[in-house]
Amino acid sequence: MNEWIETVRRKLKARIGGDKKQMLIVALGVVGMLLLLLSGGGKKQETATELPDPAQTQAAVARQLEALLKTVDGVGKVKVCVTLERMQADVYAVNTEQVSEPDRSQKSEKYVFTESGNDTHGLRLYSVMPEIRGVAVSCEGGGSGIVRQEVTKLISAALGIGANRIWVTKMQTQ
Repeated sequence: MNEWIETVRRKLKARIGGDKKQMLIVALGVVGMLLLLLSGGGKKQETATELPDPAQTQAAVARQLEALLKTVDGVGKVKVCVTLERMQADVYAVNTEQVSEPDRSQKSEKYVFTESGNDTHGLRLYSVMPEIRGVAVSCEGGGSGIVRQEVTKLISAALGIGANRIWVTKMQTQ
């Protein structure tokens, strides 16, 4: 790949000469075309984005944790409750324009829209994943300090949250 780039650079330099401005313009054009090719410019974008239901997200995480915790020695039956700080959010591209005059300054922001057929929608840059506020675990082995510690460490590692956001207690037997 480096040889190909070097060959293209030499050929461009031979055609353009030593003019650095023209070389920069051509290089930016090539980089732009490569970015379009790599980003899949011909792919269709999503036309509608449905935000996930908070209850479904919490329940799905709780089910996954319950399945994982059942594999830990000494846990026994287990129930998990997960609370979320915030839900998944999409971040959209915005054009910002700043006009400065001697006596005032004005800033305007406009969302960037893309068209796909007859649909127009905002250009989504990325999604911010849900943030977990805390996890409560009730399990048969929760009376043991060792089991509580293992459960806390496992959840902390699995979800990337601190131990201060996890509570483990003994399940009431019936």
